[in-house]
Amino acid sequence: MVEVKITASETESEQWGQRGKPQLQRYVDLGRGDVTYLTTVESLTPEVDHRGRKFRFVKHAFLEDLHKELGAVHSSPLVGFLREFMEDNYMAGPKSFNQTELKRSEDSLEFVHKCQDTLAIVRNDVNKKFRQNFHTHSNLTRPGIRQYGVVESYLKGYHRKGITWVGILLSGEEGGLYFSVWAYGRLDGSMA
Repeated sequence: MVEVKITASETESEQWGQRGKPQLQRYVDLGRGDVTYLTTVESLTPEVDHRGRKFRFVKHAFLEDLHKELGAVHSSPLVGFLREFMEDNYMAGPKSFNQTELKRSEDSLEFVHKCQDTLAIVRNDVNKKFRQNFHTHSNLTRPGIRQYGVVESYLKGYHRKGITWVGILLSGEEGGLYFSVWAYGRLDGSMA
């Protein structure tokens, strides 16, 4: 089975007795075969319980990787149309930053969109570690624009030991690209 999501987050069941259960977990529980999840990099890898199950969640695959692989095959009109569709609908992944974009980064909306796409990839990689290190069940939010040229993702509702705001950000300033991990709060002597 393949579950495909383009911009939506994972579906949770509203069925009686299954309320809040992730759709992928329901697919695994059906026992009809292994399950693959196909999304953009903005979607986090779902947590699925495999214990005692014959079939399992095999892979969280990305549409951006599919786009890249389609570029490597002999192109037909259909493949070209699919690639173009994926690019128009933000399923192709970010293109590399070039020097001109970095120099005019504060004035470029396209630059900000690339920052959002890039931070979405980073978010997907670091989310689990953030949850473990900060002892929370919250996920990092989808990358959003805090102010022009600054894109951030943070742990929503996080308040522990004086820390009230934790996240990651990507910004273009003075012709460069800067990545930061940050935590705001009040100075507290009990924090070790």
